[in-house]
This record gives sequence, structure tokens and C-alpha cells, in this order.
Amino acid sequence: MNRPISILLSLVFLVTLPSCQHRVMIAGRVEGFDQGGKVLILAPSRDVPAIDNVSDWWTVRSLAEEITPDSSGRFSARIRVPYRIASVSLLCGDQQHKVEVLGGDSLYYHCRLTDSVKRRQASTVLAYSTVDRFDSVYPDWWYEYQGKMEQWLSESAIREHGMRQALDSLDRCWDTIFTKYLSGLSVAGMDGSHLAVEKRLQLRHRAGRHYFADLKVEDLAAKRIYNHWRLSSLFRKSVAPRQDRFVEGYTEFYHYRGRLLDSSTPDSMEVIKLRYITGSPALPQRWARANAALNIAGRVAFHATGNTPEQDTVVLARVLVERAKRGYHIRADSVARAAFDLYRAGLRRGHVERSFNNQAWSLGAQSAVTPAGERTKAILVWCWLANSQAAMRQVGPLAEIEHRLRPLDVRSVHVCFDNGDRAMREELYQLGLQGEYWYSDHKVRGQLLEMLGEPKLDTPRLLLLSSDGRLLDAALPDASDVEGVVKRVGKRL
Repeated sequence: MNRPISILLSLVFLVTLPSCQHRVMIAGRVEGFDQGGKVLILAPSRDVPAIDNVSDWWTVRSLAEEITPDSSGRFSARIRVPYRIASVSLLCGDQQHKVEVLGGDSLYYHCRLTDSVKRRQASTVLAYSTVDRFDSVYPDWWYEYQGKMEQWLSESAIREHGMRQALDSLDRCWDTIFTKYLSGLSVAGMDGSHLAVEKRLQLRHRAGRHYFADLKVEDLAAKRIYNHWRLSSLFRKSVAPRQDRFVEGYTEFYHYRGRLLDSSTPDSMEVIKLRYITGSPALPQRWARANAALNIAGRVAFHATGNTPEQDTVVLARVLVERAKRGYHIRADSVARAAFDLYRAGLRRGHVERSFNNQAWSLGAQSAVTPAGERTKAILVWCWLANSQAAMRQVGPLAEIEHRLRPLDVRSVHVCFDNGDRAMREELYQLGLQGEYWYSDHKVRGQLLEMLGEPKLDTPRLLLLSSDGRLLDAALPDASDVEGVVKRVGKRL
């Protein structure tokens, strides 16, 4: 009688065990967030198969999970990752941490908000079950492998020995160096499970180095051999775990397999379909589609950086329409569509001269920040947090507000309360935000909070000041209410 019950309990235990192994505990404490601040955690999920393919800041902050520290600055979250080994990214103030985790791991972070560029003394402590004890194990092994790469992939070595022999020699060098490194970790006390985490991480680093390697060889046959070696060796299934097929370098290689490998038209319709619509056939269908949507957001970010004169609204619009026709409506699609709409609207409005300032804004020294000859009737101040999903949702509406108020001689100033905006300023500028970007320090944050009548900033707020820094309106509508803000500011002028 008891035997069936015991069998049933055993089955329940076996079913629930894998899910327990895929949970990761993340906790920590932040200092300097007494005036406002959020913590964001980005981990793989059903809609984001791998965070490696999420590189642009707006998309990261739109997809990450937001955590508000308590009054003492402590925070904690228990997340579930879909793989036994996964990458997790944590954004805290002006710092970002990315780490490989194993299901069941616990991570602890201690971060200190940086007040200004002149006094950047950010303190970060990572207490992680596989790190800290192994820093001294074979510390120069990556430099040794880099040297072997330069030796065997040099034009003279390839001309003397041939590309195939050069690659075989490089493989043997890697096996020797990597085996020595893993043996050192094992002797130092790293257990087998976390050794697998480290092995995966370093294999991916090697693949990435070869993906971006600049092969200075004019022989086309040698280049074909090298590309085939990268496909068959660095990314073969026996080396790359299944989830590593989401990594940008791997999917790019897959897109160019076979006849596409040496294609002179990388933006052919077949490649566009694989990259932005259906995704790679090497992936499960749902994850392939999600990865393709993230590729769209990444392409928007690429064109929005201002590093290239080309502007792409035709191909991106076409692939978004095609995905909608096919019924692809996951969260990544919404983010890709929103990023594209911001980018296209920014192009239509046009861009004013950039104003990126790496010192703290001062309310009482307007002559130092106002361009000579510029007429200013009022200053619209956006008090915001870089690590805030609410702030990312306000980017589009605020860009429209700034555009409408510019003819009224209203300056727009962005004061970031957690100073996490430095890496994303160019991207936000190209996505439409045309105001002046400033750092903040404890003093100016305190002055702005006093005007707002708030002890700390939990959500982005707007303030209207006179040209000399006097308060005109501290109760402006939320930035998402474009008509309301424009009308209210117009009445105050």
C-alpha cells in the first residue's frame, strides 16, 4: 500500500529537482542610494534566451527586472534561469556586473554610488562561490594564447606552413594551455560543477576572440579554410552548449554557413530573414524568434549610435511588419518595435547639438552652462534614474515635449540621480532625447528633492525652473502626458 505512494513522492521529487537547481539567489547592499536608486537584474528567460545578445542600454533596461533597495540599502531576488549554466547581468548605479552562474548559486554585491567623475572611487565586492579563491591560478594564460594566435595566424607563418597546419598547431597550443589552467583550478579546490561553468566561459571567450580576429591574409583560399575552422571547431556542438547558440558570434556564423559563408551581399533577403524574422534554424523555434527580435533592437542601437552615417528605416520597418504578419508577439517584439519607433521619430525631428557634461550640474551657475547668445525663458529639468524602467518608458514622450518646447526658448536639462547614464547618453540622444546631460552630486540632488518635496526619487519627475534657477513649477504632469506638460509649461512662461 505504501509502495505506490513512495514511488509517487519520488517522481514528484525528481520532477521538482531540476527547477530547484536552476534558481539563483542574488542579494547585496548599495551605498549612496539614500536620494534614489534602483537595481536591475537581467537573466535569461523565455523571452530573452540569452543576455549575450542584448548589448544596447535602452533594451537592457527595458527587459531587466527592477528591484528597489530597502531603507538600509539592502536588496535580494531569487531568479530562475532556464539552463544549468547561464549568464546574469546586474546593474547598480553606474556599475554593471556580468557573471556566469550555476543553478543553486548565491551571489552577493556591495556597490557604492559614484558622486562625480573627479572622485570616482566606486567600491565593489563580489562574494561568489567560484570566484575570489582562484585569481592567482595561471594568471597569464590568456596572454600566452594571444601570443600563439599572433604567431600562427601571421602572414609569414601561413605562407611557410599553410593555413591548415597553422590552425592545427594553434589547436594543440590551446589544448595544452587550457588543460593546464583547468588543472590548476581543480588543484586549487574548484568543484566539478563550477569547473564546467569556468570551462564554458573560457571556451566562449576563445570563440569571441577568433570571431573578432583581424586576419591580415590576402589569400582567399586561406580565409575560407579559417572561416570553416571557426565554424567546425570553435562552435561545434560538442564544444558549445545548446544555450551558447544564442551568443551573437555563434548565430552570425550560422547565418553565413554554406553558400552564405562567402556571400558578397551579407544583407541578402535570406540573411535578413534568418537574422531578423525567423531566427536561426539551429535553435528551438520560440527562442529563435526571440533572438531575431533582439537582433532588430541591436540593429536599431547600431544605427542610433551616430558612429555610422547610414540610416536604416526601410529594412527594419519591413522585418517588423513581416513578424507581425506571422503572429510573432512576444515581449522582445514589443521592445524592438518601441526602439525602432523612437529611432525613426528622432530622425524625423532632427537632432540639435550634443551637450554631454561630465561635471555636476549647478542650479546657481547658469552662465557657465548656457551657450553664449542663447535666449532662455525657462529650464525644464528631468530628474531621472538610469536604472529605471519608468525612465525608459518616458524617453519617447519626453523627446516630443523637448521638441515642442524648443521654439518657446525652454532649455531641457537631464539630471541623473544614480549617474548610470554615461554609457547610454549617445544612444538616448539618437533615440530622441535632445536635452543637456549632466552628472549629479549629493548637493544638487538634495536641492532638487527639496523643490520636489520628496525625501528621495522613486520615479522620474519634471521640474520647471526660471533661467536663474528659481522654482516655477514642481507639480508638472508625468512626462508620459505630452499635451499636459506642454500646456502647463506654456502657462508658466
